[in-house]
Amino acid sequence: MDELKVSLVGECLAHDGPVQALLNSDEESLVSCGVDGLVIVWKNENIQMTKRNHVLQTLSPCDGIV
Repeated sequence: MDELKVSLVGECLAHDGPVQALLNSDEESLVSCGVDGLVIVWKNENIQMTKRNHVLQTLSPCDGIV
């Protein structure tokens, strides 16, 4: 049986206490629910940056971007 190797790729700092549940909603986001009562939707920064750059590249100067 293959051994599963786990490594930390980043930290999600926002909850004031332990996280009770995680939901991998899609490839772009993760949802967490903590004992503090907060439900947080975490977005993949790299995917969001790529989307923003694509939108900016498709806008013409007449669209209000200076």
